[in-house]
Amino acid sequence: MDNNYNNGQQDSQNCYGTQNPSDAQAAGSRGLAVGSMITGIIAFLISCCYPVSAVLAVVSLILGIISLNKEAPGKGMAIAGLILSVLSLAAAVVFIAVSLASGEWVFFDMDALMSV
Repeated sequence: MDNNYNNGQQDSQNCYGTQNPSDAQAAGSRGLAVGSMITGIIAFLISCCYPVSAVLAVVSLILGIISLNKEAPGKGMAIAGLILSVLSLAAAVVFIAVSLASGEWVFFDMDALMSV
């Protein structure tokens, strides 16, 4: 007897070969978690370029919060993205504070780079 059940469990595909809507929704929210983690990693790695890092960290923070609110798979990746984005934002605040305290805006000096 051929049916759509395997040991009492239904396949993830229906009889027409397409995925169930719940599977597609889980994959979409997992994408938010992956996006949060990837932008968090990039923001953390380029912390020395704090204007770009801060923007990426905010994007990572937003994606991670949305992913966690959906309570979907990928919770660990969303948390990793949140942690890395908070660390990146903290580094940006430290760089800005050092810049203001020293009286010099610490950023890439193109003239110094070109003279090398």
